[in-house]
Amino acid sequence: MNELEKRSFYSFLGLYILSSFLFLTVIGYWYYAAQKSALENETYYRLQHSADVIAGEIIMAHMQHRSLKEPTVPKGIDVALVTTDGKIARGKVLLPTETLKTGYYTKNGARIFVSSAPKEHLGIAYVITQSHSLDATLKRLKQRIILLIGLAALLIVLVAWVLSRIFMRPVRERVAQVERFINDITHELNTPISSLSMATDQALKKGECAEKTLKNISISTRQPYDICRSLTYLNFRKAREDEVTPVEIGHTA
Repeated sequence: MNELEKRSFYSFLGLYILSSFLFLTVIGYWYYAAQKSALENETYYRLQHSADVIAGEIIMAHMQHRSLKEPTVPKGIDVALVTTDGKIARGKVLLPTETLKTGYYTKNGARIFVSSAPKEHLGIAYVITQSHSLDATLKRLKQRIILLIGLAALLIVLVAWVLSRIFMRPVRERVAQVERFINDITHELNTPISSLSMATDQALKKGECAEKTLKNISISTRQPYDICRSLTYLNFRKAREDEVTPVEIGHTA
């Protein structure tokens, strides 16, 4: 490829790859943000549901005058119970019990849900459900998205290369035609110009123009003229072919 072809090829390739990478980055960010929000909501409702189930078991145990069984919770969720006097009856609490309030909290990578649903049955003031799995899940999600973007980027580079080659094919063919045309014209003009130069040199050396010398000069000057006239005719014919003339069908009948 010549310099013009290379510049066109790499310009198209760079523009295609850059725009595709930008599109991939935006799509990846939107997907990650949507998945993160969905996982946050899922974690919140799982913790809330687990806290409500345990609170219901506490109330039922109090109403039936029996001891509270070990609460059953989904995998990845830890449970803590805080009594009415601020002591931890079960589990481990990541928040200070002195200022404990109902709500949803984040601390040290853990999501914490505090519920006062037991209503002090069995002396339990708060049920606390905690999960550390969300950050690990988000990390795996991010790694998976980066991997998919990387694979998509490799595919885009391959497609861009193929499309660039296809895009440059007619340009390359056109350039080759122009180069062949220039070579042909150069060859056709070289002979009459050389003859004209030799005839002129002979006339200058002799100080006069013989009839043969004048004939050679006339022939040499006529050949470039014929070439230029042929080129003008070809260009004019192409322009006429490109013109579109409307035809009135009614007038042709």
